[in-house]
Amino acid sequence: MSKRCRAIAWDRDYNIHALLLEKRDKAALTILRACSSEAGSATFAERMEKIHAELGGSPNDPLILGGFIANSLCFELEMPKLSHTETLNALTYEIPHHIPFETDDNVVFFRHINRFDKAARARLRILSIRRKSWESLLSELTASGIKADVLTHPFMAVDPVLAGHEVYLEAIDDEFIMSAASGNGLRRIELHHDDGDVSSDHITALLSEDAEPLPEAFRPAILLGAYGLTDNFQRDVPSLCRLPGIMTPQRHRLLKWSAAVLVILAAFLSLGILFRVWNVNTSRLKMIQQENARALRLLDKIKPISTAKQEQAEMIESVNKAISNGRDASKLIRELAVRLPQDMWLTNLKINEQAVWLTVDASGNTSEISTILNRIEGLTVKNLRKNTRRNGGSILHITMEELVRDQASPPHKVK
Repeated sequence: MSKRCRAIAWDRDYNIHALLLEKRDKAALTILRACSSEAGSATFAERMEKIHAELGGSPNDPLILGGFIANSLCFELEMPKLSHTETLNALTYEIPHHIPFETDDNVVFFRHINRFDKAARARLRILSIRRKSWESLLSELTASGIKADVLTHPFMAVDPVLAGHEVYLEAIDDEFIMSAASGNGLRRIELHHDDGDVSSDHITALLSEDAEPLPEAFRPAILLGAYGLTDNFQRDVPSLCRLPGIMTPQRHRLLKWSAAVLVILAAFLSLGILFRVWNVNTSRLKMIQQENARALRLLDKIKPISTAKQEQAEMIESVNKAISNGRDASKLIRELAVRLPQDMWLTNLKINEQAVWLTVDASGNTSEISTILNRIEGLTVKNLRKNTRRNGGSILHITMEELVRDQASPPHKVK
């Protein structure tokens, strides 16, 4: 899989150099197109517009702009790992301690260099620019009509590209050099001494071996393009540069419009579903109300019948009391029906104030009958007599009396 990136850089004399680079998997960078524009009678904005058109490439290829930025300062700090907003707030307090001039009117950008490390603290590379210089540069670039992903200083593109190397970009600034990481893990911007032996061959080494040699002035563009092809680039964009909307590329418009249409369609579908649910629930509520009205009318019809049945029940209860001398005969019959086994039938029942007499027809085992009957509340078996029939089965004659708890006798066994 291959990726492409467009890089346009300018030196301190505003000579412009541009590259269209391609990277296939882990291979070195391939130059697809290189072009340049020397400073002359045309304005910087006009030359940028021309070089951008000449460079070509797809609008979907990232475009990085960078080069000499007047009144800018690049340096590194170590800070706690914070969110983007928290980091910006912290930098407003921290930066004045590291810059020897007033910083109230500066714009600040940063990169999180050790984003993927497990270190407890963040290594930040910071670019501080005087607002007036930044706005002047933006004005020129806006006039060119170019839409870019990032506008930055080439030093901000170092790491992971050129990790471990010191970086000297003579075309950008011949007075300073970015050192390799020192003992504390931070790079520093140092004065370049004329007698120092500094090579920038490691920048051209990023290109494939068969690439045509390029003038040294192209090295900032190589560095920017190589950085744009790393995995870090897209993650760094939000903090690396804040370009106005007029300079920001509008990619994948069709997808965005499609997404917007889908959202609107989903909203209409949701409203339709909500209306359907409301309509169904309203219909159900009407049905419930109609059924409730029918039930009330039916209750009005049932009330007289219920009253008559209640009167019958009261009459039966009166009869039961008269027959049993105060004992509830129907209750006793229901309890006997529940407790007697399926092979036993109650054939006779007599009740008075002193006792209850039962006659039970049994076709099976009767050894547990006393235990069963003694479970009836308030009664206990006083006497049990058994007659066996010739054809099988037996007739049980049982006498039960009121149970006195403290004088209760043990259950009788069948004789």
